[in-house]
Parts: sequence; C-alpha cells; structure tokens
Amino acid sequence: MIEKLRVTDKRSGTQVQSITASFGVAEYQIVDTLESLINKADKQFYEAKQLSRNRVMPV
Repeated sequence: MIEKLRVTDKRSGTQVQSITASFGVAEYQIVDTLESLINKADKQFYEAKQLSRNRVMPV
C-alpha cells in the first residue's frame, strides 16, 4: 500500500510537478512496546532519507 502511494503521482496524470516520499516500516513483534515499534520505523525512515529519497525501508 505504501509503495502504491509513493508512485501515485507518476501515474495520476495530475499537474503535480514532483513529489517524493520516504517511509520507514516496522513489523510488530510480541516483545515490542509502542515506543520500540515507533523507534524501529523511525530509524528506517531516516535511513531511507539518507540512502536516497523516494523509497520504502522495511525493518
């Protein structure tokens, strides 16, 4: 779903010039707290932005 959102502007035919989006995605594990889950996704988000904008980084 996030990947579809990321590429939507390229196929929509709208007048949007350029939109990029980076996402960090984390899968909930039974040992996770809300804070640890958010921290994992946040870490992946910043890694995605450092490597190259406009990407999805799963944990």
